[in-house]
Amino acid sequence: MRHYLPILLFVCSLVLAFFCYRPGLNGGFLFDDTVNIVENAYLKIDTLDTASLKAAGISMRGGISGRPISMVSFALNYYLAGPAAYGFKLTNLIIHLLNGVCIFVLSMLVLGVHRRRHAPELSPDRLRWISLAVAS
Repeated sequence: MRHYLPILLFVCSLVLAFFCYRPGLNGGFLFDDTVNIVENAYLKIDTLDTASLKAAGISMRGGISGRPISMVSFALNYYLAGPAAYGFKLTNLIIHLLNGVCIFVLSMLVLGVHRRRHAPELSPDRLRWISLAVAS
């Protein structure tokens, strides 16, 4: 059980992060959300077809890339949850929490390779603790 403690604490950190950000889910759109989401007619899709998603993806010309992945995810969010800010914010929070999980797993994998090649004295327990610190 002791070697699962870092994983348990990591799950607790995800739950804590969710509850810390949960009050903000009820707020409105902020900053550049008005231009990027509210006023962007290309995101207001009513069918999931390639043409609609492509139009949403290239709807913003800001920056080098134009943020096509973000724009498509906003369009999908609009399609699935409607225009309310709550759905967009909840999706964003879930994406960030999943990124934390990915960082934890990636840290475990990278540290595992490092352990096998350069530091066999590192215990798997220590790798979990380091990954917990990195991801949290």
